Amino acid sequence: MIKSALAIRLAEKKIKITDLARETGIDRTMLTKLYYDRTRRLDLETLNRLCVYFGCNVEGIIRFETDEKGKGDDNA
Repeated sequence: MIKSALAIRLAEKKIKITDLARETGIDRTMLTKLYYDRTRRLDLETLNRLCVYFGCNVEGIIRFETDEKGKGDDNA
């Protein structure tokens, strides 16, 4: 399962979603969904802006986690 690491990045920088939206130009609603792991899609431009802003690679924004059975998707 793909999980968001945005909450971790925001905590490390001690900034709020509103500040991130203003500084990156990314829609606040999208950032909120990503923060709470409720987004179903992530635009590559958004992912790029976040990586540039936080100075990290893709794995610094999203990560892959397996479930207890070793599968990546709960519906599999």
